[in-house]
Amino acid sequence: MREGFEVRAQALLPDAHIDAIYGESPRPSYLGYMRSYAQRSEFIARLPRGAIGWVEKEVFAWMPAIADRLGMRRFGTTILDLDDAWFANYELADRFPARLLRQKMSQLFERADIITVANQFLLEEVGNRGGRDVRVLGQAIDTHRYRPLRERRETGRVTIGWIGTPLNAALYLPPVVEALNRLVRENGCRVLLIGAGSSVPELNAERRGWSEDTEVESILEFDIGIMPLTDTVWNRCKSGYKLVQSMACGQVPVGTAVGFNQVLITHEVDGMLINPDRPQDWFETLRYLVQNPDLRYRLGAAARQTIESNYTIDKLSDEVASLFRTLV
Repeated sequence: MREGFEVRAQALLPDAHIDAIYGESPRPSYLGYMRSYAQRSEFIARLPRGAIGWVEKEVFAWMPAIADRLGMRRFGTTILDLDDAWFANYELADRFPARLLRQKMSQLFERADIITVANQFLLEEVGNRGGRDVRVLGQAIDTHRYRPLRERRETGRVTIGWIGTPLNAALYLPPVVEALNRLVRENGCRVLLIGAGSSVPELNAERRGWSEDTEVESILEFDIGIMPLTDTVWNRCKSGYKLVQSMACGQVPVGTAVGFNQVLITHEVDGMLINPDRPQDWFETLRYLVQNPDLRYRLGAAARQTIESNYTIDKLSDEVASLFRTLV
């Protein structure tokens, strides 16, 4: 690494787990998960004693906190990193044995030396759950990979796009189905879903599978990127990555005015925000954008500038390096 650190990385779960989330394969067997956990234990055991452990969410997902704390003993400094309200998965669990883990993340927050989070909303929630040293590192994207088309698209149907998983599609898209179907029917729009699978079959949309290799190419087909949400603790702590991707590609972001979306987007400056209590506004807002290409172009250009000024991977890398320099 250019800063002089030796970095060793290890993913807890196998790629097949991600494939299963997108409905492309069955979930791995319990034996497969056990093998992954054994590999995590072996990886930690081989680290130099006193190493800095920067852990995404938790050391061992869905295991009791004692297992995580044993793994943390190898680290000189433990940093937990959260980009969403992961603790809500445990706190809202109502089935045995998951409900026994409701306090797990609070126990880990109290044990961690530092907790890095994606936004101010997460900082507040983690602090309320025992986090002692909580720091916002922020959202970031590779603006060299995600970048606008070289030439403005002047003709053709307006494409309204969404990217995510089948589970999130089922959670968040139903309230906007009527608006989107009406735009397809009355305004000739095209709705493009990336990664949604067969979720929300009543939505008249083109559906495309997600892959890391093709997602930028697919997003570049959007004119407008949307992120509908409901107002919950989980959603207030989201980091708005769907919108960040569209903004980096010079497209108009339209999101529900919940949590970090309200920080990311300045209404009518670099995107549009929808009042969570007025889902009926989705149709009028999107139709207005569809009918005004110059406005779309202006908002999209401003959105790209917002990303370049505040949310680049280069900026975040400098912040991460600065954090690590204080720990050695």
